[in-house]
Amino acid sequence: MRDLVIVGYNEIYNKPFDTNNPIVPFIDFLKNHYNKDILFWHASEPITNPFEVYNWNIMYDLEKLLIENDLIIYGLFGGDKIFKSSEEPIKNYHVLSWNTFLLHYSKYYLEKSYNKPIRDININPTFNKHFLCLNKHPREQRSITIDHLFKEGLFEHGLISWNNLSKNWQEPYDFEFWEEKIMTLDINVPEINKLNIHHSFNTDFLLNNGCVFNYVIETMVDNRNMFITEKTYKNFLINQPFLSVGSVKHNDTLKSIGFELYDELFEYPNEYCVNYKLKLIEMVNQLKRIINYDPHHLYDIVKEKTNRNKEIALKICENDMYIPDLLLNLYINNKEKFDSNQYIKRECDIQEIFKNKL
Repeated sequence: MRDLVIVGYNEIYNKPFDTNNPIVPFIDFLKNHYNKDILFWHASEPITNPFEVYNWNIMYDLEKLLIENDLIIYGLFGGDKIFKSSEEPIKNYHVLSWNTFLLHYSKYYLEKSYNKPIRDININPTFNKHFLCLNKHPREQRSITIDHLFKEGLFEHGLISWNNLSKNWQEPYDFEFWEEKIMTLDINVPEINKLNIHHSFNTDFLLNNGCVFNYVIETMVDNRNMFITEKTYKNFLINQPFLSVGSVKHNDTLKSIGFELYDELFEYPNEYCVNYKLKLIEMVNQLKRIINYDPHHLYDIVKEKTNRNKEIALKICENDMYIPDLLLNLYINNKEKFDSNQYIKRECDIQEIFKNKL
């Protein structure tokens, strides 16, 4: 049996590197390894760096090293490629897509934050607003959404945070309707960032904010990567109705897993729309449709479906059928290495996740 090395992103990218050539630090890490399997644990992120690069000379350098040193890389990600043809561009490199990992991640941190079983962690069903919209990073899709929420007069119907100015982020945006400013709710994210400390975003406010729907603008809304994050998944676990805008196949993937959407209230826009800006604006229009209804009436309409979604989430956490087969085999053959890995322990309880797979 081949030896396995488990390595996390921060273990390789622990010093400044050329972001145009992100594969170089990985090559440097691999140079001293021979006849091994390498599991690159990046399960909380989409399929992006370091392998989504366009400098093929560097990629072929990596391939050459893998073959010469008899190495096989398994890149574990929490997202998936829309178009499968480009997912494994070189020999001895395999993509493992675990789309439900961030559901486990969400459960893990919710239970740690509230110090009780996930079944006992639920929102307080007392409402005075229609929606909650939390925004840590001012990504373009969130800027577009907030601009049109303001345009449509929806600010007064929800609670909205805006924790960083887009001009200070990698995606500056020219707002057409809203005058951009910092808006904090229970957490002052800029101050936390200055302190450079870990802070749990699972606060009392998350469960007691008085909003019926959590309006989620996902990390990715493009047409290349499918990535469902804890921003969406945690809603299922805390019995929170939600409206989520993501990439191509986002809602289709949620339905294929078994979750139910709120078709009785919303006409979800075409996920395969090439122009994602139109999709974002249409979702704002769908939100606008419900603001004339009493929040408690809306909750009564979706309550049973929301309860069923929690049960589906708990069943997946108990026995996840979406774990990649190759990852399961690696775990079975290297259980002690997985169970003792400190990087994995920071993100999940791997023994709990795999307990019904052995």
